[in-house]
Amino acid sequence: FWGLTGMTELIDKARSLAKKVHDGQRDKLGIAYMEHVEAVAAEVASLGENYTIVALLHDTVEDTDDPTLVNLDMIADMFGDNVAQAVDAMTKRSGEVYVDYLARVSANPIAKPVKLADVAHNMSRLSMLTDVSTRERLQQKYQRAQRTLKPV
Repeated sequence: FWGLTGMTELIDKARSLAKKVHDGQRDKLGIAYMEHVEAVAAEVASLGENYTIVALLHDTVEDTDDPTLVNLDMIADMFGDNVAQAVDAMTKRSGEVYVDYLARVSANPIAKPVKLADVAHNMSRLSMLTDVSTRERLQQKYQRAQRTLKPV
C-alpha cells in the first residue's frame, strides 16, 4: 500500500471504505481513482494516523451520490470527530466559490496538509492530460490552491 507500513486497523478500515466508495471510478486519465487516494495517503502518512485516514477518505463524501455508502456522520462514528471535520473541510459544496472552499480547508489543521498533498499529486500528473484547455485550467486552479494553503 504505497509505502505505508504498520497500517493500523483504522487505516485499514478507511482504505476499505474508500475502495468501496470509489469502486470502478477512474480519474481524467483513466487510472483507477484509488491510486490517487493511496498516493495522497502515502504522502501524509508520516504526519500520523488521522492524516492518513483523511487522505484515504478525502473525496468519499463529495464523490458519492449514495449517502448509504458514506456520509460525515458515518465517518465520525467510525473514525472520530477530528477526522469527520477534516473530511468535511475538504468536501466542496455544490455551487461553492473556490476561494471559500480553500479558506475552510486552510482553517482545519488536518485538512490543510492533506489538501496540499492532494494538489501536489494532481499537479504531478497534469502533463499526461491531452486536452490543453483542461490541463491549463487545472494548473491554474492547483497553483491557486498551493499559494493559498502554503504558509507565507
